[in-house]
Amino acid sequence: MIMNNVHKTKENKMNKIGKLLIGLGGIIITGSIGIYLAYLIYKELHFISTDAAFLQADIIDVSPTATGGKIEKLYFNEFQKIKKGDLLAVLDNKLLDYDLKALDYQIKALEDKKRALEKDYKASLNITLRLIEIDKEKLKQAKSNLEKAKLAYNLTLANYKTTLNIAKNNLKIQENRLKAIKSKLEKIKKDYKRFLYLYEQGVISLDKLEKIKVHLDTVKAEYLAGKHALKIAKEKLSQAKSLKNKVEIAKQNLNQAVIAYIQAKKLLEIDKEKLKKVYVLKDQIKALNKNILSLKEKKEKLKESINRTYIYAPINGVIAKKWRDEGEVVSVGMPIYSIYDPKKAYVMAYIDETNVPYIKKGKIAKVHLDTCNLDVYGKV
Repeated sequence: MIMNNVHKTKENKMNKIGKLLIGLGGIIITGSIGIYLAYLIYKELHFISTDAAFLQADIIDVSPTATGGKIEKLYFNEFQKIKKGDLLAVLDNKLLDYDLKALDYQIKALEDKKRALEKDYKASLNITLRLIEIDKEKLKQAKSNLEKAKLAYNLTLANYKTTLNIAKNNLKIQENRLKAIKSKLEKIKKDYKRFLYLYEQGVISLDKLEKIKVHLDTVKAEYLAGKHALKIAKEKLSQAKSLKNKVEIAKQNLNQAVIAYIQAKKLLEIDKEKLKKVYVLKDQIKALNKNILSLKEKKEKLKESINRTYIYAPINGVIAKKWRDEGEVVSVGMPIYSIYDPKKAYVMAYIDETNVPYIKKGKIAKVHLDTCNLDVYGKV
């Protein structure tokens, strides 16, 4: 029931009352009628009451927002005052806490593996890069040696061919020359015999015989010189042929240089393949980082879910309704408490329209709450 205390404030109201009293003053009534009439006048002048009144407020339902579960603890009962941030309820978060510890274990295991891989990666990378630098230097040296060996082989081969051709040509020349001298010598010998016969027969003089003898001796000397030159030519040819051994040695050196170059190149390729495997470790580290980041994000979401098992008061207010008890299972959106701000609560009262002119803003209003048999006061 609501009662409004309305004081006589307007002059026309006072005039109306005065006329009513004057009218009544002219009538003789019994004492009981007078008393009843006085009560009605007092009530009309001072109070307006109604039973058609309802308490109105903005009700906020407090419920799980991220995950449901069994209610572990409730801290407030109905009609208790609460402050914003007060812990109202706790849901069972043992499974979530177990999942959180499992995530921590997984993250630690992956981070340990990542550190081991990073250590292995750095050591392997430094060693492999150093080996590659050494291999490059060896390959560079092997290439230089190969080029030198090629040049030496080509020069030795060219010298061999040139010297051999010269020796062969010279031998042929000396053979032809000696053959010509021998033919000349045979002819002069015949001439000398003929001149000797003529000298003995007295046909020619001794002077002519001696001249032919000198010529014979000269050709003999040329023949001997030719034989000697032929011998030397044969020796030079033999020497030229012996240069083939140097060609073979140069060829062997070239082959060894080729093998060394191929080996150095292959060794570099092997170490480059090792480097690729080292970079696989880098890719594995990146994958681990990605997995760790994903697990950490999952952990943060799980921590947020755990935090949301602790349900706090969103406003200052009063518990209007306690919907659940400890041990009950709730899901997302199911209310545990309903709360309201009493400062924003109001009573909606239905007043007879004839009394509306007597309702004034700011006047005191008394409200009787039947549910708790309590009188509270407010303002219109």
